[in-house]
Amino acid sequence: MNQEQKAKKSEWYQQIEENIQKELDKGIKNGDFKFYNVEGFLNLAAKIDKLSHHCPFCQNLQKDIEIYSYDLAYYINNSHKSRKQFEDGQEKIKTHLYKTHGVVTRNYYLSLYTFLGIFIGSLAGFLFYYMLAMDSFKAITLIFAAIGLIIGRILGTRKEKHLKKQEKVF
Repeated sequence: MNQEQKAKKSEWYQQIEENIQKELDKGIKNGDFKFYNVEGFLNLAAKIDKLSHHCPFCQNLQKDIEIYSYDLAYYINNSHKSRKQFEDGQEKIKTHLYKTHGVVTRNYYLSLYTFLGIFIGSLAGFLFYYMLAMDSFKAITLIFAAIGLIIGRILGTRKEKHLKKQEKVF
């Protein structure tokens, strides 16, 4: 991270980073760090930090993030109930960001448009097959599904780039 990015961080976010680093030092396994997406949790905190100046609900979410950051090792290393509580807290934050601010996770639209492209392409291939009464159902459906896949990936990538410019992706 360069000096300009460090200068943009608020004191609150820097404190969250320090808390999480302390918790990692307490003994969160590398596999758990990845599995419970702690890095994603930091990204959520950064996005909430930026939006909290204008949104009272984001200000309340900052308090939740502080609680999780102080006891992260507890939430991850202890019982299933505590891990579920941490995951539910992350989901609550993501839901608020999506519904209120239009912020989505990375590759959200790419995945959605890819799925829709394959589905619509397969459906078009199916219809094309029956309208022209051709012999090779599998080949036609696969060709149209591949075309739908390509179109979906292109549209999804465009949408992601557009949202990244607007800082609506975390």
